[in-house]
Amino acid sequence: MDSVITIPALGDNYIYLYRYNQSDSVVVDPCDSSLVLRTLQEYGLSLRTILITHHHWDHVAGTADLKQKTGCKVIGADRRRNPGIDSVVADGQILPIAGRKVRVIATPGHTSTSVCYYMEPLSGGESGILWTGDTLFAGGYDRYLKCGAESMWESLQ
Repeated sequence: MDSVITIPALGDNYIYLYRYNQSDSVVVDPCDSSLVLRTLQEYGLSLRTILITHHHWDHVAGTADLKQKTGCKVIGADRRRNPGIDSVVADGQILPIAGRKVRVIATPGHTSTSVCYYMEPLSGGESGILWTGDTLFAGGYDRYLKCGAESMWESLQ
């Protein structure tokens, strides 16, 4: 059974844990390793992959500890700011993760190297999953820090 477990963190952030194959998981933007490790134990899951949407500490702070404790692989768009990344991704790249296709979508605006990850549906009747990091929020978008309003507008399109 596939499912997304939402883990509240830092008062205003979320860590997303995607469960697949009964006992495997992918985590998106793990800012707090202790919360992820506790959730993995609670659900009896093994962490296989970390997806990083951008380099800010409130999205990556738990990455090194999780990699060291679980042996998982780390995927992101900017190795210069995240030296623990095993695979650097680019816009349009398709990743085989959790038996599904995950499309990398470059979304500069919040940072110049922000990406979203779109996990395509397994079958015709289900929805895909889009992990947006700080590109898009429920009810809006975040401020554009390193890029202009035009870049953010293009990313949101």
